[in-house]
Amino acid sequence: MDDDAREGSENRSEEAALAARLSRLGKRLGDGGATRLPQQDVRRTDSSALGQGLRLSSELVAGVLVGGVLGWSLDHPALDAFYMRVNALGLPIVLHPACEPLEYVATTPHERLPLADHDLLTCYGRPYNTTVAVLRILLSDLLDRFPRLRFVCPHFGGSFGLMKERIFSRYYDLGMHDKLERRLQRLAFDTAPPRWSKAQIRCAVETLGVDRIMFGSDHPIEADYVDRAVQIIESDYFTDAERAHVCHRNAEAFFGLPVSEH
Repeated sequence: MDDDAREGSENRSEEAALAARLSRLGKRLGDGGATRLPQQDVRRTDSSALGQGLRLSSELVAGVLVGGVLGWSLDHPALDAFYMRVNALGLPIVLHPACEPLEYVATTPHERLPLADHDLLTCYGRPYNTTVAVLRILLSDLLDRFPRLRFVCPHFGGSFGLMKERIFSRYYDLGMHDKLERRLQRLAFDTAPPRWSKAQIRCAVETLGVDRIMFGSDHPIEADYVDRAVQIIESDYFTDAERAHVCHRNAEAFFGLPVSEH
């Protein structure tokens, strides 16, 4: 069994065991869980096989986590079978970026890879990938073709949360303002990692809207990320009303979770 097949088998076994355990406890994974899909399941093109590989049901899970390198941009037609299945279930897709951009291939000379040194793949590769992913989702017809599809994008959308108007003004000039703003309502963004300044967070809140932002930490990338993320969310970076939206209200609405009384 190759590594991908072994990972897929292990993930499906873990998901089945978790679902059975939760069922015995009288719980639902929909009370706050998301299932992580191995890459080979996301890349399946046969819809019936994909349905079995996903092992998803809207009665069991609240979302789908997709991370790592798929080898395709998120609007690639080869992902349509995956999107069709998730769209039918009405589940949000939680994204996590890879470090390496798609154009980084083994045959590219090192001098043509500007992010290859100084740990730039970690520091800027992920924000770059996230920004490109957000833009390709919004500028393609993906969300129009799959009307129940929604995404949670990490890290305030990369640089998108800070540069939305700078990037989109070109497309607004082409008459795409209403279309892009409508599509943007199907995206949410998290606050990870806890490395933002107050000015950057205030910019993202004002740019994206506080009703589109959810708490995130990037734990366990760094051991202290949860503590640092909590310190930020409890600081004067947010008002009390904004904090309630970011900490639970937005997630409750986006994932269809029970509404907290807090």
